[in-house]
Amino acid sequence: MVFLLTRDRVQITLKLPKFSYIPGETVSGTLVLEVLAKLPITAVRIQLEAKEKVSVKEGRHQYKDEFVHFQKLITCFGHSKVSGRKSGAELDVGTYTYPFSITLPTSVPPCYHCTVNGSRGDLVYALVSTIVIPSSLDAQRKWCIVVRATAPEQQVLDRLQTAARLTNKYLTVVKAAGPTAAASAARTRAPPSSR
Repeated sequence: MVFLLTRDRVQITLKLPKFSYIPGETVSGTLVLEVLAKLPITAVRIQLEAKEKVSVKEGRHQYKDEFVHFQKLITCFGHSKVSGRKSGAELDVGTYTYPFSITLPTSVPPCYHCTVNGSRGDLVYALVSTIVIPSSLDAQRKWCIVVRATAPEQQVLDRLQTAARLTNKYLTVVKAAGPTAAASAARTRAPPSSR
């Protein structure tokens, strides 16, 4: 006979259409629980967190700091964390799916990792699933996602305006030169014909 610890009675899988996002995008997926033996639970939760960690080495001293840029917790099933309830339901053997969606703010910074002379810094986005089990250790699983940098909106607008100015300037030059110059410019751009 095999005895499973309570948290070993469940296998947790995450299904995402992709693992790379930009600020403002929605991270949507499905949490899949494979329950191997009856499992008492209080809740099924998923959290998206962006945590920056910095460790600076200066001589024999090392300074560490952490900062959470973004954190969103969703209770997919059961009692919310703020309710404080310790008991809930019992899941029978089987497969359970819990869809979720979390929208990244447009202001979140991109992921990074940097190491210089023994000092280190990184910003990691992680999805953490937690199966809250009363009177036992919770079952947890963690997956990292990538949040890429995007060009600031003003930078994109500036480039579009510059392109429009250059196009208008070119059209003005061609019009000023007259129809013969425009036809000549078109012929010089045309691919040579095979004779």
